Amino acid sequence: MFPEFRNQGIATELIRRVLDDVRAQGKTVTITCPIVRTFIERNPAYSDLIDPEHPGAKRVRPVLDQPFRLPRGEGMTVTTSVEAEAAAREENNATLIAALDKTGLGEVESSWELDVINDTERSRWFAAIGAEAIAELSYRFVGGRVVLLTTWVDPAYRHHQVATELIARVLDEIRPTGKKITVICPVVGEFIARNPQYRDLIDRHCHVG
Repeated sequence: MFPEFRNQGIATELIRRVLDDVRAQGKTVTITCPIVRTFIERNPAYSDLIDPEHPGAKRVRPVLDQPFRLPRGEGMTVTTSVEAEAAAREENNATLIAALDKTGLGEVESSWELDVINDTERSRWFAAIGAEAIAELSYRFVGGRVVLLTTWVDPAYRHHQVATELIARVLDEIRPTGKKITVICPVVGEFIARNPQYRDLIDRHCHVG
């Protein structure tokens, strides 16, 4: 979808009308699009349209599902695992912040067509190219605020403004809800420092960093 038409409910209305048309024709669907899969999960009235013998791809579960959980080798201690996860987190943050330094002010869009989806079940927004999830921004609701915890981008996509577009679209989605944010994620903090038009979203009474 062209960027200027995103976040206006157009994709939702398109999917709804297509599924209504499929129902009227008495046909079923096989799903390969993760956005359609998410729509049906949130609108179970359409779940009967899925062909039980050929349902298509299951819900996208990115490799990023547990981004900092590394394989634990035999004999590896819990402490070592925690240290490795912390090191991976620091490396990710440092790389993304360094990429921000190379991005001009106001340049937030990736060179790819990204779908950004709010996965409320796992409290994260994730960015996908087709069926491949490549980034996520995790969050929690605390006292009516949106606490932005961690931004993670697949290493292969860290220098292509994926993080900037993901963060910008998340903040653009939060704004019309009237909620304030608390920033835990240093990448989000750096992004807002470079894009001051988002500073008004920060809850000044619960600001971190």
